[in-house]
Amino acid sequence: MKSDPAPELPFGTLRTLGIAAAQKLSGNIWTDYNLHDPGVTLLEQTAFALTEIAYQSDHNVRDLLTRQAQETDYGQLALFAPAEVLTSLPVTLRDIAGILSDITGVERVFTRNGPALGLVSLLIVPAELTTSDAERNTLVEQVRATFDKHRLLCSDVHAVEIATPQPVQLRGTLQIDPLGDPDAIAAEVIFRTKHVLRGIKPSHLNQLQGATRNDAFRDPSALLPALLPEASGAKQLDVILTAIKSIPFVQEVTHFDVISEATGLSIKESGSELAPNAYFETGRPTEKMLGNLFLRRDNAAIALNIHAINDELVRWEAAEIAAKGNRKDANDWDVLTQGQHRNIGMDGVDAMLPAIYRPAPHANNAAAKARTQASNQLSAYRRLTNAHLRGLIAPIAGLSDRFCISQTIDDTDPAQVRERVAVLDYLIALQGEAMPKIDPVTLHTYRGLSQQERWKVSWRADYLANLAAYNSLKGSADPVHGFVGRVTHLADLQQPGQSLIDASLVKLIRQPQPALRASPDAQAAPPEAPFDVFVNRRDDVAPLDQEGLARYCPWLLDGQTTPDLFRLSAQQTSYKIFEIDDKRLELRFDPGAGYAHHICDTGTDRNALEERGNQIRLTFQMLNQQAEEIWLIEDIRLRQDAVDFSPATAYALLPNWTLRTQDPAFQQFISNLVRELAPAHVHVRLSWLSPWKMELVKTRHARWKKQPDKANTRKLRATLRRLGDCP
Repeated sequence: MKSDPAPELPFGTLRTLGIAAAQKLSGNIWTDYNLHDPGVTLLEQTAFALTEIAYQSDHNVRDLLTRQAQETDYGQLALFAPAEVLTSLPVTLRDIAGILSDITGVERVFTRNGPALGLVSLLIVPAELTTSDAERNTLVEQVRATFDKHRLLCSDVHAVEIATPQPVQLRGTLQIDPLGDPDAIAAEVIFRTKHVLRGIKPSHLNQLQGATRNDAFRDPSALLPALLPEASGAKQLDVILTAIKSIPFVQEVTHFDVISEATGLSIKESGSELAPNAYFETGRPTEKMLGNLFLRRDNAAIALNIHAINDELVRWEAAEIAAKGNRKDANDWDVLTQGQHRNIGMDGVDAMLPAIYRPAPHANNAAAKARTQASNQLSAYRRLTNAHLRGLIAPIAGLSDRFCISQTIDDTDPAQVRERVAVLDYLIALQGEAMPKIDPVTLHTYRGLSQQERWKVSWRADYLANLAAYNSLKGSADPVHGFVGRVTHLADLQQPGQSLIDASLVKLIRQPQPALRASPDAQAAPPEAPFDVFVNRRDDVAPLDQEGLARYCPWLLDGQTTPDLFRLSAQQTSYKIFEIDDKRLELRFDPGAGYAHHICDTGTDRNALEERGNQIRLTFQMLNQQAEEIWLIEDIRLRQDAVDFSPATAYALLPNWTLRTQDPAFQQFISNLVRELAPAHVHVRLSWLSPWKMELVKTRHARWKKQPDKANTRKLRATLRRLGDCP
C-alpha cells in the first residue's frame, strides 16, 4: 500500500513552527527575534539546516551512491544489471530451443519430447549447410554442453542429430510496385521462406533489433531467437504466404507454392513423407530454385539477376547475425551508468550564518582569536543542534559505504556485527529473499565466538553477491549456482572440489574402539575449579600433519580410528589438562563415559599443551568438515535405455558420522532446505549414510562410471534404492 509523501517544509514554515513552539514553552515572552539573541539565530540555523539536508537528500539516488572518485560499484551495492535479473532457467521445450539456437554456428535446434519424462531429443540445423564432419561433431558437443549447463534437475538429452536438408523450389507470381527493386524483393522472399522452413519467425530488416527490458519482463523468451513451433507443411506454407504479402512493394501474390525437389510435390503433400531428422531448405539462390518464381510489374515480366539476389540475401544474413549477437536494446538495458558525486555536509549551513556563529577558522591573527573566543562561548548553544544535524546527514553522506556487500568492520564489536547483519538482511529482502533460520549452536559447531560473528556477515555477503546467479539457475543441475550449490552455501557444507586438509590422514574402521592407554585417575590432582581442566579454545594454530597425528593421537592405530572417536576428536570439550604433580601436566583426550582417557602429551607449560590440544582439535575439525559434502545422483543419468529409470527422482547423500551431521537439528535443517529449494516436480530422497554405506555407493558409482553397463547400473541403482529416506 502506498501513502502520499509528507508535505514539504521550507525554511519559512520551519522557522514559524519553531518560534511558535518556543513561545508555547516560554509563555509568549521569549524574545524580540533579533540577531543579537543566540536562540533565534540557532533556531534559524536549525530550520535552514533541515531545509538544506532535505535538499541534499532529494538528489538523484544514483548521485547519492556515487563515490568521491566519480565511480559507482553497483556490484558492491547489490544492484544487479537487468541482464542478470531478467533471466531465468529454461523451463519449456521452447525455452530450451531458444537457448540452444543462440549458439554460434547453429541456426535452429528443434526440441522434441523423448520417450520418457525428462528426456529431450535435439535436432540441429547448422547455420552453414556445407559444414564438415568435424564441424558437425563440434556443434553436437557444443549443444550437449549448453544443454547440460542450463538443464533442470532430472532432465537429460535422449539423442542429438544434425538435421538433413531437403532442397525446395519456389513457384508463383508476385505483382510488385513500380518503385520496388525486384532482386531485393526476391531475396527477401527467399530469406523469409528459409526462416519459416527452419522454424524461425520472419521479420523485416528494420525489425532486427534487440528487446527492451519491458519486453523481457513480459516474456523472458524475448531475449532468445524468435522461434516458430514445429508445424506441418500446410501450416508452414500459410505462414510463408503471410510473410511474403507483408514485404514492402509486394502488391499481389498468386499461385505461390514451395515444391520439394525430391518428390516434385508441394510441401503440403510432401511433409508426411519427410524423415524425422529432415527439414525443407531453400539454400542459396539458383536458376533451378527460382525457375518458376515470376515477378511482374504492371503485368510485365521482370528478369531476375541471381548474383544481385545473392548479394541482397547476404545483406539480410549479415543483419541477422548482428541481431543474434545482441538480443537486447543496448540503450534501454544500459542503466548502470555513473552519477555525479554530491558533497553532503554542513558547509552550506555554516556559510549562511553570521560570522560570530561559524566555526573558528584556522588562523593566528587577533580577529581570528576573538572569533574563536566568541565561538567557544556560544558552542553550548550549538552542540546539541549540530550533533542532531550530523546524525541526519551521516546516513545520507555514507549511503555507498553503508549499503554495500563488503565493508570492513570490527567483528569483535557486537554492535557493528548486528548493524552489518541487519543491512545485509535488508539488501537480501530487497531481492525478495530471506536467509533461512536455524539454531546458531547447530550451525556453528566448529566455530569459536569470533569466527561465528565473522561468519554471520560473510555468509550473507557471499549469498547476496551470488543471488542473481542463484535465482537465474534456480532448480538447475549447475554445480555452482544450481540446486546443489545453493544448498551447499546456505547449509554451510563443503564446497565440491575444495580441499581443507588431506582427507587420507585418517581412515575410519568398523572394529570396536582400539586398545586404550589408561591414565589412572588416582594420579591426577582434582582442579580447584572444574572448568580449569578444559583446554581454552584457540583458532590461530596450524593443523597437524601425519607424523603429528601419529605422535599425539594414541587413539589412531596406523592412521585408523572409529567414527565415534573421529567425531569426538573435533569437539572442544574432549581435551583436558590434568596436573599430575607439582611440575608435570598431562593433555588428555576424553572419549566419553566408560572409557579411560588417552594421554596426548605431557609437559610443564600449560600454554604449550593448550596449543597442542587446539592443533589436534583443529585437525579433526577440518577432517569432519571435509566429509560434509552433499552428493546428488539423478536416476535419469543412470539409464541404460530410454525408459529404465524413475522420472523426476534424485538421491541426495550426506555423511552421518561427523560432529555436526549427527545432530538431529542439523539434519532437519538440511531436510527443510532440500524440500524448499528442489524443483516442485522432482522428488529428492535425502539419505544420511554411515561411512560404510557411503563407501559402497562410491565404489559402485566409480565402477559404473568406468563401465556403465547394465550389470553395474543395476547394482548401483539397487544400492541407492535401499538407502533410507531422511528423518
